Amino acid sequence: MLNAPIIDDIDLLSQKLRLQLENIASESREKKRLPPEIMESIILNVCENHFFTLSALAKLLKRNDDLLRKQYLKKSVKEHQIQLAFPSTPTHEKQAVIHAVAHDSRIDVAQAKQVGNKSSEITTVREFIKETGLESQNLTLDAHHCYPD
Repeated sequence: MLNAPIIDDIDLLSQKLRLQLENIASESREKKRLPPEIMESIILNVCENHFFTLSALAKLLKRNDDLLRKQYLKKSVKEHQIQLAFPSTPTHEKQAVIHAVAHDSRIDVAQAKQVGNKSSEITTVREFIKETGLESQNLTLDAHHCYPD
């Protein structure tokens, strides 16, 4: 189960969300060339709390999908700045990327990976919270994480 929606076609988004994302991506949409650090920042901001398929992200940023994947996404995934929707199947037909941040500081906190078919997301998240010391923090999680032990 994914913890965020997958955007695979920006034409199907609500007008409000599409305008918000286009505003975040405006510099990429208006300029053919950008310094790599600016483009990386735009990608992280656009991917915040949404999974994007490569084609939808490329369309939003007005960039070639192959170059976007090779120049930015591959590196960002490797450096754990963004995560794949289907990490165990990198070439999944619905593969998408997301960037998760802290609410107040907008800083990357940490990431965890659920491993194996029999692994439970609830167990993985609970262990992750304990291991990272996030127990005393306000967290936003799916409703199924609210069940007591």
